[in-house]
Amino acid sequence: MLPVKRYPAVFASSLFVIVLAFMVAATVHSTQGLFVYPLDDSYIHLALARTLATSGTWGLYPGEFASASSSPGWTVLLAAIAKLAGTHLLTPLILNLLLGVILCFVLDYGLRLVRPQSSPLFRTFSLLLILLAAPITNLAFIGMEHVAQTLSMLLLILFAARVLVLPFEQPISPRLQFALGSAAFFAGALRYEAVFGLLPVVVLLLMRRRVVSAVLVSAAAAAIPIAFGIFSYRHSGLWLPFSVMMKARVNRPTGGTWAGRLWEQTAGGTFRPALLLPVILLAFRWRPQRGLWSLSQLILLLSAVITALHLAFAPTRWLMRYDAYFVALFLFASLCAFPYFGEEHTIRFRFLALPRDRQLLLSLAALLGLAIAPFLGYRIAVGVVRGPMASFDRFEEHIQMAWFVARFFDHDAVVVNDVGAATYYSHARFLDAAGLASKLPAKLLHEGHAMTANDLAVWASSNKAPIAILQTDWGYIQRLMTPPGWIAVGQWKLARNIVFADRTVGFYATDPASLARICHDLKTFDLPRGVVFVAAPEVCPATLTRGSFR
Repeated sequence: MLPVKRYPAVFASSLFVIVLAFMVAATVHSTQGLFVYPLDDSYIHLALARTLATSGTWGLYPGEFASASSSPGWTVLLAAIAKLAGTHLLTPLILNLLLGVILCFVLDYGLRLVRPQSSPLFRTFSLLLILLAAPITNLAFIGMEHVAQTLSMLLLILFAARVLVLPFEQPISPRLQFALGSAAFFAGALRYEAVFGLLPVVVLLLMRRRVVSAVLVSAAAAAIPIAFGIFSYRHSGLWLPFSVMMKARVNRPTGGTWAGRLWEQTAGGTFRPALLLPVILLAFRWRPQRGLWSLSQLILLLSAVITALHLAFAPTRWLMRYDAYFVALFLFASLCAFPYFGEEHTIRFRFLALPRDRQLLLSLAALLGLAIAPFLGYRIAVGVVRGPMASFDRFEEHIQMAWFVARFFDHDAVVVNDVGAATYYSHARFLDAAGLASKLPAKLLHEGHAMTANDLAVWASSNKAPIAILQTDWGYIQRLMTPPGWIAVGQWKLARNIVFADRTVGFYATDPASLARICHDLKTFDLPRGVVFVAAPEVCPATLTRGSFR
C-alpha cells in the first residue's frame, strides 16, 4: 500500500497528467489529428537532435555546424533518446510528462523537508498551485527544456539550503555533496539562466566558509557551458550559441541599466508583489539569534534573488516559458515560509499572540498574497487554454510553411526567419535570417553590426535560394527590410496569432526567374480555412484565394 505521506504527490501528478492529456487532445482535435507544439523552437531541438543522432553533427544538416539551441544538455538528451529509439515527434512531450511527475514528488519532498508539520491537505494544495500557476503543465506541453530547468533549479536551492544550515564544524556528507554538485551540473547544462541561481548559492557558501562546496558548484555548473563554448568556438569562432546571442540582441529590454530593465519587466505590476512578498516573509521570520541560516529563510532568499536577477537581465515572454521556473520557486519558497499556526489552535488567536511588529508584517504578507491571486488565476487559465490555441496558430503558420516547402522547394535553399518546423518536415536547406540556425547573422552581430538587406541579398544569391518566406509583421524583419531586388509575390494572412504579434507570412522571389514558379505554387497549395492567400496583383494575377482544409 502507498504510504500516506505520498498521497499529495500522487494526486498532484495524476492531475498533471490529466490536464496535459486534455491539452494534447484539444490540440489534435483542432489540427486534424496532428500534434503540433505551440512554439517553433521546439522543432529546432527535434531537428538538432535528429542530425546529432544520425550524423554526429551539431546542426540542422550533416557536416554543417549550427549552434541553434540555447540548451546543450536538452539537445544531447533528445539526441541520446533518438539514437536509442529513433526520432519521434512526441519524444519531448513524453519526456516532459515524466519530468513533471518527478517534479511533483520533489516538490512534495521539499515541503516535507522544510515544513515537516504541514498536513497532507496543505501539501496537496501547494503542489496543485505550483503545477497550475507556474504553470508546469504549459511547460511540459511546449516540449522544451523548461520542466527540466525548473526541476534542476529546485534541487539546487534545496540541496544548497541543506548544506548552508549545517554548523561550521560539521562536515558535509559525500552523498549531500554529490547531490549538490549534480544539481548544479544539470542546471548549468540545461539553461544559461542557471547563473541567476548559482551566483547567490556560491556567495552564501563562501559566507559559510564552505569553500570546497562553492568550488564544486561553480565547476559543475560551468562544465557543460565551457565545454560547449570551446566546441562552438572551434567550429564557428563564437563562444555562445547563436540563439543566445541573437535573442539577447533582438529581445533585450530597453532599460539602459539593470535597474531600468528590472523596472521595465515589472512595469505592468505583475511581478511587483512577487518581488515584495519574499522580502516581507523574510523580515517576519527573521530572528537575530538564529540569523539567516534556516531552511525556509534560505530558500526564500534564494528564490527572491533568482526572481530579481531574471527580471533584470532576461525576458519573460512567449507562453511564460522563460519565467515559469522562478514563479515555481517563488511559490514554493513562499508556501514553505508562510507562518504555520498549527492545527490545534485557530489562526485568529495565534495571530493575536504575535508581537505587534510581526502582526503588521504578517498582515502585509496576507495582503500581498491577495494581490497576487488574480495574477496566479490568470496564469492558471492561460497555462491550460493558450497552449492549444497557440498550437493551432503554429499549425496554420509554421506547419503550412513546412508543408509548402516540402512540396515545392524540398531540394532548394530557402530564406526564412523561423526555421524549426520547416527543417523538421522538409529536406530543404534553410538560410535563417534571424540567425538562430545560421552562422552568418550571428557572426555579423559578433563583429559589431547587424545584418543588412544587402547582406541578406548577397547571402541568398550566393546560396542560389529562389524564395524567401518571412514573417513580415515582426519588428526584426521590418528593421532588416527586404532587399530592393526581391519581388513580393503574395502573403498568407492569419486570422490570429496569440503568442506573437505578426499575422502575415510574406513570399518573395529572390530573382525574376523564380517568380512564375512561386506564383503557381502559391495558387496550387491548399490552405486551412483560417488562412487567406493574397497575391500581389501586379506580379501574380489573382484576387483572393481560400484553400480547402488539408
